Amino acid sequence: MIWERRGFICGPREDISWLRNGVSSATVDVLNESKGLIKIFVSGRDAQNRTNIGCVEFDVFNHCILDIQKEPILNLGPLGSFDENGQSYPFLVKNEKEDLLFYTGWSPSVLTPFQNFIGLGIRPSFSNDKFIRYSNVPVLDRSNEDYSSTGSCCVLREQGIYKMWYTAFERWEEHNGAQKHYYRIKYATSLDGRNWERSNEVCINFKNSDEFAICRPAVFKWKEKYHMLYSYRGVRYQLGYAISEDGINWKRKDERVKLEGNSEKWENEEICYPAIFTIHNEIYMLYSGNNYGRAGFGLAKLKV
Repeated sequence: MIWERRGFICGPREDISWLRNGVSSATVDVLNESKGLIKIFVSGRDAQNRTNIGCVEFDVFNHCILDIQKEPILNLGPLGSFDENGQSYPFLVKNEKEDLLFYTGWSPSVLTPFQNFIGLGIRPSFSNDKFIRYSNVPVLDRSNEDYSSTGSCCVLREQGIYKMWYTAFERWEEHNGAQKHYYRIKYATSLDGRNWERSNEVCINFKNSDEFAICRPAVFKWKEKYHMLYSYRGVRYQLGYAISEDGINWKRKDERVKLEGNSEKWENEEICYPAIFTIHNEIYMLYSGNNYGRAGFGLAKLKV
């Protein structure tokens, strides 16, 4: 699983309100395969340090930004809702009738710093309109097993079934006077993308006591197997890799994922939040850099 660096795409932008304070994770809508044109839905931070999801149009073949929309593509929720203080980690799924944008909603908490839950934005297929929030409540809310928070996810639609790999918070603990979260990746299914069934299946678990955060799964089918890239950390995030026959039972093989090419300043300390897309049967990855991606994000291509 060797990836060739293709270079930096975008970092914080003073002239774009939703990108002013940093950049984070992304998802891709391929507009024109023959020309290599894509829309990148990416989460940025505004002047109030709230995350918003906006759009960057990008030319993959010429490696250049064509446009950055001035306004976010989704409105934050009303006061008291699960996404009142931010929306991030977008993931796009398209079907015949509509585009589904799954995202992580943020709200501040008291004894812990925040709570996260997965929400949904919807718009008609082939539309350039803003996404509309499906509900004031999450589509993947707390359960008895996931009692704390649910976060970044990846969703594939196969034979009419939506399959979701999502970040599940296991617990919070006090650590050196601060609250520390522990989360890993679980699995859920749905027939409509709105109502989800969970069996408490843990797909990617901690491999040692140093790890406490595994998130942002990016699952794709390749050579008749499921492959997953994700972020994991002890001190700083790294890219992880796992392989599966059925999408539920995974084998971690983190040592196999490598990025070739010179590491630039924006990514020299941390690499995280992968997102996968395909053009002409070639597999590309967006990934984020230092400081939980705030320094910006770039592009890599799988070497086959």
